[in-house]
Amino acid sequence: MGENEEKEKHSLSCLKAQETLREAGWVNPGWGRKISDDDRFLPGILYLIRYLDSNGTHFKLGITRRRLSERFDLSSLVSIIHTWNFPLGRCFDLEQATLRYATDRGYRYSSPTTTEFIRPEGITSILEFIERPCGVTVHEVSASPAKPAPGAV
Repeated sequence: MGENEEKEKHSLSCLKAQETLREAGWVNPGWGRKISDDDRFLPGILYLIRYLDSNGTHFKLGITRRRLSERFDLSSLVSIIHTWNFPLGRCFDLEQATLRYATDRGYRYSSPTTTEFIRPEGITSILEFIERPCGVTVHEVSASPAKPAPGAV
């Protein structure tokens, strides 16, 4: 099977899984779309969490406008690695840049329900990448790995 055929098969598999979840009443509570010009200045949260699903635990990078306790079922939220509060547009741009960085280095992987998983060996590199363009240090944003930024939970 060629690379394009594999990508198409994977995409179809993901679409089928998403349709099955929708039929079961699951609605994606994340952002899940490109940010409109009007939404770019709304408050947002970029997060890196340890997340539990039916396939085990994963590190997930994402953005939301809601508290993480509203965004995730608390039984699936293993730990909050770090959160950053920025305008939603900056969160989106930084998330996309970080996901490209992770993909280029082999740190990113997908499941039928999300494409924003980060391999454990990439966490330090991802945190360093996020800190550079933000002009902040992790310690300014969150005092400890388990403590989210204000308003995140």
